[in-house]
Amino acid sequence: MTPTVADLLVESLRARTVVPDGQSAPVAILWPDPKEEWRGLLPILRDATPELLVLGDYDPSAGVGPAIWLRCVVDGTLEGPRSAAAGPAANSDLGSVPSPRAGTVSAPNPVPILYLPRVGREDLRAGPYCPDHVKPLVELMYRGVLWHNPKGRPWTPAAFLRSDPAWGLQIARDPETQQALTSALPEVAMLPVAQLQGRRRDADDFNRLLAGDLEGDVLRWMADAEGARVRLGDGRWSAFCNRCRSELHLDPESDADVVAGVKLAGRTGGWASVWDRFAEAASIHPGVVDVLRRSRPSGEIALERDCWPDLNDEAEAEARKALAALPGLSPKEARRAVAKLEQHHGERRQWLWASLGQSPVSPGPGALGPLGGFRLRSGRRDHAFGSRRALRGQRLASRRRGQGSVGKRCAHGRSNRRSSRPPVAGALGGGQRPRLPIVA
Repeated sequence: MTPTVADLLVESLRARTVVPDGQSAPVAILWPDPKEEWRGLLPILRDATPELLVLGDYDPSAGVGPAIWLRCVVDGTLEGPRSAAAGPAANSDLGSVPSPRAGTVSAPNPVPILYLPRVGREDLRAGPYCPDHVKPLVELMYRGVLWHNPKGRPWTPAAFLRSDPAWGLQIARDPETQQALTSALPEVAMLPVAQLQGRRRDADDFNRLLAGDLEGDVLRWMADAEGARVRLGDGRWSAFCNRCRSELHLDPESDADVVAGVKLAGRTGGWASVWDRFAEAASIHPGVVDVLRRSRPSGEIALERDCWPDLNDEAEAEARKALAALPGLSPKEARRAVAKLEQHHGERRQWLWASLGQSPVSPGPGALGPLGGFRLRSGRRDHAFGSRRALRGQRLASRRRGQGSVGKRCAHGRSNRRSSRPPVAGALGGGQRPRLPIVA
């Protein structure tokens, strides 16, 4: 089975128990970590290494305790929290870890590994200036061994992965990569080593392990910045911010949501894929719609109007006002007014906001066109539903006049009865009331 990064780490720690002939075996392995770069691995390593003990607040069931408690466990004065489970790591999530002395870990009492967060090698060697909370462990430097690089410095994750040429791992040396690797260390630790081989790895590779769904995370952050940060956690939040800075030129730590709104509406660069993701399921991101309403720069002419919901609202208000004025127009003027509305507002049926129910004036394809009952072509009127009905009405009127019904009609040929057609239909001059929700 291909070893994982965590396998390499455990093997390297346990290899420190190997000593030349004639020397006594160490009683403990001290693992200083002054910057706490390895802390994210503790949940994984606790299952893989039952001999792991951590310097911290007293919690013996988790193998955590102050320096004096660690010293007592190492000396055998107190029983370790998992001494009964110490030994083979057959049930470990990482599998069987090779041992330098044998084929697999088989020692009944493995050497304790003491993880020391916020403690450096210089702290242990400071003599009288050593911090009080570490002083009980100073003596273990002489009976135990330190896990450090060949230069005597604490291992960093990046330096450790680059340390053995046989592993074939290439890790960039820039600070951004160091930070990204530290944030993504729990995910990196569970990867097979072969998956990291083959090319140079940098910050983008490690950030993607944590923030793989950048578009979705950005939309969720725009809708609820505080909630998104809590949901992501410290490690993933850091990776998310790094990807936003490098790919979207946005800093979630300092930029407001309206800055993201302007970039989203611009749909340039990486924001084009964010907009596509938003357009696919805009109904589940109502908070993003609210951000867009507040984001449009005032005093600027929007060249792309379809991305701003507030401009769609303004167009809706204009269309409603124009339709409300139709009953006061002559049929000819009303038809021309509706044709103009269709020309100006018809495209909004293709906008994203129509699918969200925010364009009720034009709810379907060609909704305003039939309302006018005609299309204009080279100055001629082509009736969609009024022409045939008008011709039929003229023939019926002729037959009635031929039957002596002229006396019952006015001089201008129309009935004295009050018309029951609605005002908009009357203004349009059509023979039938358009069955559209807008007229109602």
